[in-house]
Amino acid sequence: MILTAKWRRSWRQFLATALPKCRFMHYTRPSHAILQLLVEQKLDAAVATRPLSDIPGLVEYRLLRDPFVVAVPSSSTLNAEEFLNGNSSLPFLRYSGAQIIGNLIEIHLRRLKVTLPNRFELESNHSLMGLVAEGSGWAITTPASYFRAKRFHDRVTLLPFPNKGFARNLSLFSTDVFPPGMAEVVASALRRLIARNFTEPVVAKVPWLAHEFTVLGEDAPGPAKTETED
Repeated sequence: MILTAKWRRSWRQFLATALPKCRFMHYTRPSHAILQLLVEQKLDAAVATRPLSDIPGLVEYRLLRDPFVVAVPSSSTLNAEEFLNGNSSLPFLRYSGAQIIGNLIEIHLRRLKVTLPNRFELESNHSLMGLVAEGSGWAITTPASYFRAKRFHDRVTLLPFPNKGFARNLSLFSTDVFPPGMAEVVASALRRLIARNFTEPVVAKVPWLAHEFTVLGEDAPGPAKTETED
C-alpha cells in the first residue's frame, strides 16, 4: 500500500506521539520485496499484501479486505462477464507475475478456467490504470489500487467481479521479535487511518462496495499465511 501525502502527515503525527523513538521508513516497493526486508530483519514492521504461502518468523495483524473488481474504461457498455468471456476488443492488462497481486489474479482465473491472452503485463499500478482510463485495455484490480490512481477516477468504472468473487488482505506484518503490544498499537492506528482515508471515500464513490471493501477487526494476530476468500 502506498501512502498518500495526507496519509503520511497523519502517520507521522501518530508515530511522533505514540512511538517517539520509532524510525519511520517509507518504501514504495511491491509487497513481496517488503516481506523479504522483514525476513532479513531490515525492517521491524510493515504493511503488505498477505503472501501466497506461510512465512516463518513473521506475525500478521489483518487490516483491510480488498476485493478484486473489474476496471474498464468509463465509455464501455459491456458488463464484467463479457470482458471475462473475451467479448471485448480491448486487451486484458495484467499485473506483473512477480507481484503477489498478479499471482492472486492468475490463480483465481485458473480456478475459474478463464484463459485470457497474455499481451500486456505491468508492474506500475498507475500505468495500468492510466491505460484503462485512455481506453487501451481493461484490468482486474482492487478498490485500494483504484483509489491510489486518483487522476484517472473520472475515466475508469469499477464493476463487481462476476460469479465467484475473491479478495486480498492487506496486513501489518512484524518480525517475531517485535513487541506485540507495540504492533497492536500500530495496527489499531492503521485501521482508523484506512477507514478514514480509504474505505469511506471509496464506498462514497462506489456504494456497492460497502460490504466488500472493509476494515478487518482487531482479532488476535497469527502466523502469516495464505487465505482463500470466496
